[in-house]
Amino acid sequence: MNPIFTAIRQDPVGYLGTKTLSGFWHFVQGYWALCSEEGTLFDLQFDGHGFHKFVCAKFHLLSHAASTSSSLIITSYSANDSEAFDRYFDLLQEYLSGAPPHLPERINGRVIRTFIERMKAIRERPAMFLGWRSFYALKFYLRGYERARADLPVSTDAERELMSEFCRWVEREKNYGDPRPWFKIIECWGWTDPGSFKLFFAFLDGYVKEIGRPDLFKVEIERGVD
Repeated sequence: MNPIFTAIRQDPVGYLGTKTLSGFWHFVQGYWALCSEEGTLFDLQFDGHGFHKFVCAKFHLLSHAASTSSSLIITSYSANDSEAFDRYFDLLQEYLSGAPPHLPERINGRVIRTFIERMKAIRERPAMFLGWRSFYALKFYLRGYERARADLPVSTDAERELMSEFCRWVEREKNYGDPRPWFKIIECWGWTDPGSFKLFFAFLDGYVKEIGRPDLFKVEIERGVD
């Protein structure tokens, strides 16, 4: 099993903040994103398509779930997100014990070389990166991205540091009352998950305007539905 998968399985709260299968996959996509920018292969160490077929067979869904993700299938047969997390890894371990040799999966899609390009792409086409227009998904994605920065031998990057500075700015300028993490503040004032997604980028625009770079994250079309 991929080392980062093993580490998260052993300590989900330390990596994700909570035991959640849905959050886990957004975290992994964020982790994968930094690997892509650095040109580092992120090897799942299993055949994703083969595992999906295995999961479908487990729940007798072979002819009905071709376009449904393995994690969503597992969640639908679990009592909650925490149970789904445990079941996912139990099934993955079972699959790997009998999986045939395979070629590692590689990153597909358009090439994105910088953090700013990535954030603009997410803003313009959230479904391409997150599955839907969701702040819940985005916060786990960014958590995975930041974890990859800590794990990988990458040099300091001013663009990536800007995100950390933005989070501190939100905590300093947009909080009222006792201290809270930046994402809690956005979730509070955003009201809904899509609303918080929109507020995240509104705050981001406000921050870069304050530092004299107002157009840094602007896109031609910000899609309300992707």
